[in-house]
Amino acid sequence: MSDAKRVLLVEDDEPLARIWAWFLQRHVPGAVVDYALTAQECMERLARADYAMIVLDIMMFPDPSWAAAEVENGFWSGILLHKQACALLKASRRPVPVWVALTALRDARNELAQAATDYFDRAGIDWVDKPIDPRALAVRIAAALELPKPFAQAQEA
Repeated sequence: MSDAKRVLLVEDDEPLARIWAWFLQRHVPGAVVDYALTAQECMERLARADYAMIVLDIMMFPDPSWAAAEVENGFWSGILLHKQACALLKASRRPVPVWVALTALRDARNELAQAATDYFDRAGIDWVDKPIDPRALAVRIAAALELPKPFAQAQEA
């Protein structure tokens, strides 16, 4: 599968991450899906591999490896992870992937939009509200990565 496009799902709920990764791997033709449960694991994966897309939970439980000042209201901000990941990729002159934000917080959109001015200049952004319809997420990922449409065979039958 040399034309496969890698997708990194960053979600701190392990059962949910496993289910989504399995579902997306199965239903997004041409995608290879990995997942990271922490900000540190995300950064480690980005250091080792290039991804065409990152699907990022905006509010994650704090990772013990990150400073307490980076935690807001008991959660670690995916926005900060996005900034640090883009800085890592730009510093190593590697392509910045398309980003999709998963959020249950309506105000996270405004914070992300503001951050976009400074940090998302080369990364496309899409939003998926929680709770997530996995079929809709699969369709968005396939469209953004210009992969074959998921569920096409089921619709033709």
